[in-house]
Amino acid sequence: SGSGPWNWTCTTGTGSSVGCSAALGICSPSSVANGNVNTYPDCSINCNGGYTLSGSSCIPTTVTCDASIECDSDSYQYTTCNIPGTISNISITSILSYCSKQCPYDSSNYPGYNNGYSGSTLWVDHGLRAIFDVTYTYNGSSCPSSGGGGGGGGGGGGGGGGGGGGCFLPDTLITLADGSAKPVNSLVKNDIVKGQTTVNRVVDVKVIDTTQAVYGLNGGHAFVTGGHPFQTTRGWVAIDPSLTPGEGHKVSVKKMHIGDRIITDKGDTLTVTSIDRNKGIERKVYNPIMDGDHTYYANGLLVHNKVATQLQ
Repeated sequence: SGSGPWNWTCTTGTGSSVGCSAALGICSPSSVANGNVNTYPDCSINCNGGYTLSGSSCIPTTVTCDASIECDSDSYQYTTCNIPGTISNISITSILSYCSKQCPYDSSNYPGYNNGYSGSTLWVDHGLRAIFDVTYTYNGSSCPSSGGGGGGGGGGGGGGGGGGGGCFLPDTLITLADGSAKPVNSLVKNDIVKGQTTVNRVVDVKVIDTTQAVYGLNGGHAFVTGGHPFQTTRGWVAIDPSLTPGEGHKVSVKKMHIGDRIITDKGDTLTVTSIDRNKGIERKVYNPIMDGDHTYYANGLLVHNKVATQLQ
């Protein structure tokens, strides 16, 4: 009671559970590492960015990261890991100390991928998501390639030599202008397909013999080679951009990452949660060529086509 102003002594707890009495003007605790004590009105503790209150201490927030593991230019499997600390002080070194170092796909062929790394880049998306690419080394050298058409394997890179070009497996569904779909191996000249900004006419469908690896997304069946561009909310991306020019696509692409959101034929997006690789074997793939804006939807996802002028 009285006119105040009052100073407060806070004896126990934080927030609404704090017990306070007038006069001494101190809080218990009076200070915390990685945060500060709000003396008025309730002695609450405020933690710095990247830290979370636990009792009367500020502890590092758990940060989720997605590790894109690569071996000799071939993308394999993505792993998820937890890193304590703030985004501002995350480094490749600290990430590697918490993340698994392996090439899980067909691991019998890829033992011991834990002897170093190179070519690492780190970028941050959605606040507490750290996404990075790492090329692991094996006994100081690049990981061996996976076989037919793999990065560095005889003629496989970029669609040249024995590797061939790429695009879609025969049962990949292409969205038509009326909203129905048909397998890419059933497309014929003058079919009308749904594009990004308009309907497009099929000019040709190239059938290609290839030994490139093929990929699926989010645990689904493999359907596409690594160089094909997908339209996302951050622009065109490909699983392996080094293959894109060899497949004839005249667009600038970035590397696809976990967390990318691909535009769909329903007007929404599909978030990439995994990129799943199948080994390169001899197979036929199909590369449709369109007029118009050179786009169409494959398995419901917006993609770019091989530019028709390159066939003339």
